[in-house]
Amino acid sequence: MTFEQAIELILSPQIEGGYVFDKYDPGGETNMGISKRSYPHLDIKNLTRKQAIEIYRKDFWEPLRPMLLPARLRLCLFDCAINQGKPRAIRILQGSVGAQQDGIMGVQTIEAASMCVELEVLEHMFVLRINHYQKLPTWQRYGAGWMKRLVHIAIETMK
Repeated sequence: MTFEQAIELILSPQIEGGYVFDKYDPGGETNMGISKRSYPHLDIKNLTRKQAIEIYRKDFWEPLRPMLLPARLRLCLFDCAINQGKPRAIRILQGSVGAQQDGIMGVQTIEAASMCVELEVLEHMFVLRINHYQKLPTWQRYGAGWMKRLVHIAIETMK
């Protein structure tokens, strides 16, 4: 999966919608999944699709180095980083491939991922993601939406 393919899925209505200002969301005001909490300098309400794509490319895709990973792992890692944070996403991948869980996308993580059975790693990653979501104090409010998101990501990784 390329960045262009992944970003189209992420920005679809099933994953990240448009502008939302939910007073219960710890991220605060969000647009296309970009939160005011993470980007306080941005005018979130008027964020353009082009700006969102560049944020996702520069701040998420490129640091994760997903093109060095097996194809099926790329979308899950990218989505996890967006929704659960980059260090956690990397630790989830590392835990799923048997690498040291240091939150750094380094050579050892990439090598371990390249020697794994992709579907087994994906299954483990989804379980770890669900376990993390269930521990959050916002689980009751947002859990169903997070599970729907994971189902969409799982379907796409099986194509």
